[in-house]
Amino acid sequence: MPISCTLAAGRSIDCTDVVGGLKAVYFAASFQDLSVAATVTSGVLSELPGDSGAASGNLTIFRYDLRPELSSMTINVQADTNNGTVFYEQTLSLMFHKLANSDADKIVSLAKSRLNTFVLDNNDQVYCLGAENGLDVSGGNLTTGTSFGDMNGFQLDFSGRELFPIYFLPSPTVGAADFPFNGANALATGVTLALS
Repeated sequence: MPISCTLAAGRSIDCTDVVGGLKAVYFAASFQDLSVAATVTSGVLSELPGDSGAASGNLTIFRYDLRPELSSMTINVQADTNNGTVFYEQTLSLMFHKLANSDADKIVSLAKSRLNTFVLDNNDQVYCLGAENGLDVSGGNLTTGTSFGDMNGFQLDFSGRELFPIYFLPSPTVGAADFPFNGANALATGVTLALS
């Protein structure tokens, strides 16, 4: 996506009507360069392709629900004026309670994959990470804890480097079909949301 080197607008102080934190994260079944395959307007992915990359066909996405106040998304600007370079490092840290036998296969699958990742925050805003280059698992741990009150579960950290800081999805309608993907126009021919 070409980026202009001149400023086009300013920014005023907005209302204090948002909260922090994440509700859920969604991983696409197969990676695609969404900067090419999707329709992008002013940083918004208004149309997503199906699994095969075509405009027709279904888009398969796996949902991972998140407990409140445990997971986070951060985008760091990495710039070097001496080299004339700038890129955006996207990081996602996810925490899941309770180790289960089915989690091992999921962790292995995520660790091997390059991922298009959609993040739903507590304001019902959807962000797309790894749109062009994908996110990769960069670390994590599985723990039983020591004391009764300690964490039993696993944490996964993801990171990616992109030329554009972040893409948004159009605002979804809460409670509608295919939430939170229902805000995108002509979204393939449908979305399959799955927990496993």
